[in-house]
Amino acid sequence: LSESRLAFVPMVDRDVPCPNPVLCQVFTVRSGRDIVVAEITGGAALTQTVSNTEWASSVAASTDPGVVYYTKAGSSEVFALNVDGGSATPIHDFGTAGIARDVHAAGGMVTAIVGGLVKVWSDGVTGDPIQQDTAGRLFLLNLSGGQAIELAVPATLFRHPALSPDGSRVVVEAYKLQLIPI
Repeated sequence: LSESRLAFVPMVDRDVPCPNPVLCQVFTVRSGRDIVVAEITGGAALTQTVSNTEWASSVAASTDPGVVYYTKAGSSEVFALNVDGGSATPIHDFGTAGIARDVHAAGGMVTAIVGGLVKVWSDGVTGDPIQQDTAGRLFLLNLSGGQAIELAVPATLFRHPALSPDGSRVVVEAYKLQLIPI
């Protein structure tokens, strides 16, 4: 948010039952909780949880002071929120394209990973949502026009997009899909 102010989503390691008990008993999944803002002064960090950001899965700073864009577990929407107070406003809904996550913003543009290989289920103990992400489709959203376009590469899924400061370029992890005949 600034040189001395950081917004982030702490990830929690959760041991969950394996979906296929024949292959394993328990596995660990990292899942987000709430957005936290850290004020860094004199070598110390004071943290505060941002209200109404339950189950955030990603967060990115806007060019507007104190404003972040974020996604939530199991949601196809990207939200904007002033971390100093106010309510979240959906800025785009990817709808049937799938669950949005891995948001990044710069130069009037927002990238997000949408759909693909992502699962959400409820923690059997607490009922809290757990989102497990492998990779998905890459979208670019123009904030001034509200239009989203897919930056598609055949048989490829993506993670962790990062826009250049002016929003004209994106760097992203890419994973080629391979079909192996059986």
